[in-house]
Amino acid sequence: MKKKYYLGTDFIAYAEKASSDFNLLQYAKPALTKLRDATDETINLGVEGNNSVVLLAKMESKNRSIKLKSQVGGKMNLYSSSMGKAMLATWTSEQLQHYIHETEFRHVGPNTITSPDDLLKEVDKTKQRGFSVDNEENEPEVFCLGFSLCKNGKLVGAFSITAPKYRMTEKKS
Repeated sequence: MKKKYYLGTDFIAYAEKASSDFNLLQYAKPALTKLRDATDETINLGVEGNNSVVLLAKMESKNRSIKLKSQVGGKMNLYSSSMGKAMLATWTSEQLQHYIHETEFRHVGPNTITSPDDLLKEVDKTKQRGFSVDNEENEPEVFCLGFSLCKNGKLVGAFSITAPKYRMTEKKS
């Protein structure tokens, strides 16, 4: 007797999420490629998945690429990455409190936020500025600016501009 296995209806939501993520990549990639060419810095595209940022695409600088530990399909913390903090800035206070309650804040870079209060302050700053900052929070000597991507008022992902810290100035950020 042969056994057969089927995916239950619980997986329909996961399939829908994956499908919309690939559409995001299809629609965002041309604009993000232009941004990469204009800034000559690395551009990342990610989505939220299980309280992490999942990297969908990484468009390396053509002339000044830097070695980063992130890779497509890999995950980053919401609290320590610019894309993650941009995403968190779109969440309700209830969602943020739930995230904080179930998250272990670990030190991953020289300036990682490890306090829930500090994270909430940074999320407020992100909301006011319209973008997030990762100043050596995820990797030493790496600076990122993050921006959420929303469609019809709903978060669909985020992107970041990533550069070595020495190339970033107040004027550039």
